[in-house]
Amino acid sequence: LDRSSAASDVYKRQCMDTCIRESTRKNYFRTLDTLGEYAPEAAFCDIDKTFVCGYERFLCSMGMKANTIVKHMKHLKKAPRQACLKGYVKHSIEELFSLCNVKPEKTFRESLTTKELVVLYQFLENNFDTMEEKEREILSGLLFSCLTGLRSSDICSVEYSNIKRIRNKRWLFLTMKKTSQKVFIPIEQMFSGKALGIIKLFHRTRGKLFHMPSVSYTHLRAHETVLDL
Repeated sequence: LDRSSAASDVYKRQCMDTCIRESTRKNYFRTLDTLGEYAPEAAFCDIDKTFVCGYERFLCSMGMKANTIVKHMKHLKKAPRQACLKGYVKHSIEELFSLCNVKPEKTFRESLTTKELVVLYQFLENNFDTMEEKEREILSGLLFSCLTGLRSSDICSVEYSNIKRIRNKRWLFLTMKKTSQKVFIPIEQMFSGKALGIIKLFHRTRGKLFHMPSVSYTHLRAHETVLDL
């Protein structure tokens, strides 16, 4: 870490850290892009509380929501925090970010009712062959997530090879991305085997169970699909 280095170069190295997940890396790169727009010529030593406050105002001027701004500010803290620990920066993290005003907003998670889940499942079964490919993958992944309790990030990566037979019943064996926790899900026995029924609709025998787009796009289209029905 060099005080004279360009701020963007310092954060680029942060983005390339091999210890972070790919989804986290993408978020870091989005923050790097906004830093490049805000102060493309800034050196790392230019980062003080005025710089940080100005960056927050810049994000506000782009029309970002509060929670998105808070996320970028959290990413911004990463390199200065390490610099403070190594003595390269005199000010504490608290002082550097003391002029920031944007606070996180409360979010409310919506959940499907049992009736809505049944309607979606019946819609998938009745319209599977006529649906657009991307919409079919998203709705199938959404329902599979509801029936198994898996996160969207896991649904996007789960493969046919994760299905194993135990006493002639099929189970899903998976290590979750976010927590690295191993889970064993009896997909043939839960909810009358409806999760397994979704898999069978595709007639796939290898590779990913669902070819889904990004998690954020999946969430958006899944919500729109529910509203449409």
